[in-house]
Parts: sequence; structure tokens; C-alpha cells
Amino acid sequence: MIDEGFTAILQWGRRWKTTPWWPSDTPDACQQSLLRLLSVAISERLDVALMVQNFACEQRGRFRRRLQRMAKRLAEGMSLIDALEQTPDVLRDDTVLAIRFATQNGTLPKTLRRLALESDDSRGRRQTYLRQLLVYLSLLAFVSTLVLAMLLFNTFPMLQKVAEETNLSGAPQSLPASFVLLQSFGTVLGNASPWIALVFVLAIVVIKTPLAGMIRRSFRRRFPISIAADRNAELLILLADNADAGRSLSSGLSTLARYHFDSRMRHRLLLVRNEVEQGADAWDSMAAADLITEREAKAIASLDSASSIAWTLRRLGLWKADRLDRRDDKLIALIHPTFVFIAAAVVTLMGVAFFQLMTQVMSFASHPGIR
Repeated sequence: MIDEGFTAILQWGRRWKTTPWWPSDTPDACQQSLLRLLSVAISERLDVALMVQNFACEQRGRFRRRLQRMAKRLAEGMSLIDALEQTPDVLRDDTVLAIRFATQNGTLPKTLRRLALESDDSRGRRQTYLRQLLVYLSLLAFVSTLVLAMLLFNTFPMLQKVAEETNLSGAPQSLPASFVLLQSFGTVLGNASPWIALVFVLAIVVIKTPLAGMIRRSFRRRFPISIAADRNAELLILLADNADAGRSLSSGLSTLARYHFDSRMRHRLLLVRNEVEQGADAWDSMAAADLITEREAKAIASLDSASSIAWTLRRLGLWKADRLDRRDDKLIALIHPTFVFIAAAVVTLMGVAFFQLMTQVMSFASHPGIR
């Protein structure tokens, strides 16, 4: 009876969820939950398609639709890694690559367990901060639009009329420079307001649609230097997994050169693999391809056991990833103060302009004989 009632509730509608209408989980938190679910399903040999479908019922928005597409592909008989690769952004690209690498190595349960236990607090913190910053900037833009509209259509014409009646505008240079600058700024901003609104709407559409992932990948292809260090850190961790699995470095490089999602990395890994197959030292070839430094290559080459190499590669990759996280935290921390400084500068300009204009008006009114 209980099972029938529970089934009836589920069939009544898919709106029976524990997730609130405005979910507070970041994309990274949702993806981490999916990794834990996949780890349990693979380890316990459960129906992955059914678990992913049930998990999708507890989600909202784009992530729910991605999970539903993934569950449909799994139900049709597609393998886990193929379903992940054909469902963009259901997991991060580097995570999907790690799962593909583990599938080739035969260490999928172990890798999923490692990925599920890893918690990237810095990435989740940045995503939460950016979400809060987006809300703050949206409110700031809305309030600023109302204030500027009042200035352009009410305050500016009134002050201009006061200046004309007191003969301050008889000579254009008699108006305070700050007021002229503010008036020009308001006019330019008013003329550009339709374009600003259009850009804002397009930005919201891009953020809320799959175009966001496409634009992000296009940016990374056009500016590979910005993410090269991150790719190298991920590569070292994957090579550590390869060493733990007992596979040769050449086979690991071959797998990565075939399946890596970054075309630039695929090209470099392919060159390294070809040099290794021709008898060159693997670590020196990686250093020549700018995948590691020469000092790192010498340090790794001096190790004599696979366990030592795996430990060193993993620690080196984690250290590089942590250094990049600290750099990103510092850069993102500058966004909020920058916008606050811009808003403060505009408010200061408004205050100075109005004060100088009213001071001149009052000074002229107190000396009516002066022309």
C-alpha cells in the first residue's frame, strides 16, 4: 500500500520536489552531487539511468534538462562515458576527461570515488560570489537607471532653466565644468540607453541558455594562454592516475592525445607521444612541449618507482591547481570594488556639479547688480 501511494504521488506530477523554486546550489555543487550518485551507482552496480532520471526530478532549470537528456541516452543503451560526452555541461570537461581516462584504464570505480570525495571549495565559493555579485549589479543598474532618468528628464531641465533665469548661461563658460561634464555624460548615456538595455537582455539570454557554454569554449580556444596552466595541472593529475593503474606513460599519453577536449593540448600530447615512441625521454619531451618545466622534468626523471612518480605528479598537479585558485580568487575579488568605485565616482561628480551650480546661482542672486 505504501509503495502504491508513493508511486501515485510520483505519477501525480513531477513537481513533487525537495528543491525550492529558487535553488541556491551552485553548478559546481550540482555536478558534485551527480558525481557522488554515479560513484554509488557504479560501485553498487545499480541502474545508472534510473538513478540519474530520479535525480533529475529533484533539479530545476538547465541542469534538470541536461540530466534528463543524459538519462534518456543511458536508457537507450549508451555507455556512461558516451552519455556524458554527448551531454555538454552536465559535468565539467576535465571531469569527463578523467572518467574517459579511467574507463580506458579500467579504474572507473576508483576514479569516480576520488572525484566524488574531492570538494573544490574555492570554485564553489567563486560561483556563489559571482551569483551574488550579479544580483547586486542588477539591482544597482535598475536603481541607477531610475536616478539617471529623473536627472535627464526632470532635474537637468529645471537647473538649466534656473541658470537661464539668473543669466548664468548667457556665456557657456560660466556654467561649472563639473555640471557640463555631468550633463554631457547624462546625454550620452541617455542616447545609448536602448543599446545598454539590449546588451543587458542579451547577456541574460546568454547566461540562461546553452550559449553560455559555447561562448566559454570559444573564448578558451581563442585565448589559450589564460587556461594553459590549468590544463597542465589537470594533465599531471591524470598522469598520476595512469601511474597508479600500472600503465605505461606512452599509453597514457596516447589516450589523452586522442580524447582530450582541448585541441591545443591534443596537438602537444600527440607530439610528445610520437617522440616517446621514437625513443626520446618522455619527461624531456613534455618539458619541450611546455607541459612541465625543465626542473620538474629532471625531478620526476630522478624517481625510480611508479608509486613515487604517481605521488609526485599528483602533489605537483594539486599544488599548481591550488596556486591557480588563489590567483583567480584575487582577480575576482577586484570586481566588486571596481564597480563600487565607479558608482562612487559618478555620485561624487553629481554632488560636486549640483553644489557648484547652486553656489553660483546663490552668489549671483545675492549680488544682482553684477553682470
